[in-house]
Amino acid sequence: MKVAVFLFVCITLSMSQKSRESFIKTLLDDHIRKNHHICLHDKSENILEMIYLNKIPVKSFNASMTWVHCDLYLINIDCKDIEKLLYILPPHKPILLFYLSMNSTCDLNNKKIYEKGLAIVEILIDDEAISMKYAIENVTDVFLKNNYVKLRQQHWDPEKFLQRTGRPFIVSTFDCPPFVEISPDNIFSGVEYYFFTEATKNWPIKYMIVEKEKQRVNYFIKVVKTINMKKADMGICFLWQRSLVDFGLVFSRYMFPTCITFVVHKPTLLGDASFLFQPFQSFSWLSIVVIVLILSALYYLFNHVPHYYSGNIYMFFSVLFLALICVYHSAGMTILLNFPRFSQDYVKSFNDLVKHNILWEEPETEMSSYFANSGDPLAVGISKNFRQNSDKELMNKRLRSGRYALLVKLTISSIVAETEDLDEYGQTHLRLLPGCLALFYSSVGLPRNSPLIKYFDANAGKYFETGLIRYWEALTVQKPEYRYMANFKEIYVDQMKYQVIDMKKLSGIFYFLIFGYVISFLVFLFELSHNKQ
Repeated sequence: MKVAVFLFVCITLSMSQKSRESFIKTLLDDHIRKNHHICLHDKSENILEMIYLNKIPVKSFNASMTWVHCDLYLINIDCKDIEKLLYILPPHKPILLFYLSMNSTCDLNNKKIYEKGLAIVEILIDDEAISMKYAIENVTDVFLKNNYVKLRQQHWDPEKFLQRTGRPFIVSTFDCPPFVEISPDNIFSGVEYYFFTEATKNWPIKYMIVEKEKQRVNYFIKVVKTINMKKADMGICFLWQRSLVDFGLVFSRYMFPTCITFVVHKPTLLGDASFLFQPFQSFSWLSIVVIVLILSALYYLFNHVPHYYSGNIYMFFSVLFLALICVYHSAGMTILLNFPRFSQDYVKSFNDLVKHNILWEEPETEMSSYFANSGDPLAVGISKNFRQNSDKELMNKRLRSGRYALLVKLTISSIVAETEDLDEYGQTHLRLLPGCLALFYSSVGLPRNSPLIKYFDANAGKYFETGLIRYWEALTVQKPEYRYMANFKEIYVDQMKYQVIDMKKLSGIFYFLIFGYVISFLVFLFELSHNKQ
């Protein structure tokens, strides 16, 4: 990572007040022409402001500002304000710090400057010479009269971070498979870990691991808070950009476009004999009853009409009706014997979540608040069914009932995050709702004004566009411990998928046969009784 500033100037030996102003003007002319946004902080002698305030647009700033956007920073300041200024200056921007006398020089915290990647050039102008001290390079150049001055090209190298600051980069993370996987022996793997290690080769890295708890906890927010409290230089593990923004942090280019959806209970399997009645919907049963009544009326009518063809006409329509019923029922039975028989009142969409009052739980209220404030009527309706709960066992128990759903995060490569706490039943009997309720992006989380933001932006873009991140995702999902995620795309559990017709699946036919024998026997008894009379 490089920060470059090139300036060519000519100075004279005499350093009167006027000569100083002329030198500063000459020093800045070339560089100012290359920059459109100049920031000025001149609190002591107003020399910089006198020279440039009326010449080009200059944006004044002070140490109380939290964020400034400029291409070049001109600073002539009291030493007591330097520390405050270091917290708001952005990295890798040319920062020219002017001292107008030897007595005005400041003792800068070089470790802090390197941590923040500040491209500061300290310029001391006295009566006979000018010295330029480069904070990142930690070298000083001294020039006498009639010398041409060229500013060095400064290089900020993350690999020298430990050498220059005395500490490694602190990375906050936790075990969030399949993005970052941490074994009991602290062996790391996972999609995002592969990206991170590839992007930070030879960097001095130390991981700050958020320990797992027995209850459901929003570890993502814990990592974000660790960065916000300046206990870590960066955070990884599927961190949402929205959460980072809420805490005033910055983030790299996105790596995992993420769909917010729910997993709900799969349809309930019906009994073995249910196929006898399933082909007939309520309207079909009503139609059959009406037609039987009509045929009964016709039978009564034809029996009282003295015409040879009356009985034949009635028999024709009766046989035709019975044939249609048999064909329809036989086709329905054939289909249902080869495919699972399940209830039809299961949750099919986000609208059904609201319609059936399906509840959902999270350990924190963040997503519920987001849905409630989204302005989308559907999301607002779903937010009303939110219940806060951090008990894993209770969550799994409630999901079995079919009255609860689980909020999950689905990536392009079919990684279903937030399902690691599901038991075996949940991994098999839950399915993804189609569609996407909200779209989020995850990135590497960084403190504001971090010198690493551009570096991670470039690498995230490179690895995403070349398909490396997708490749790492595919490798991770193929691991045996994540194969259960494929179950979420199936509408039925594996046990419901009938591949062959066995005796158990034909049991309904025998029930029907027994039912027919019972009716026949009752008719036989009725006929015997009628003949005796």
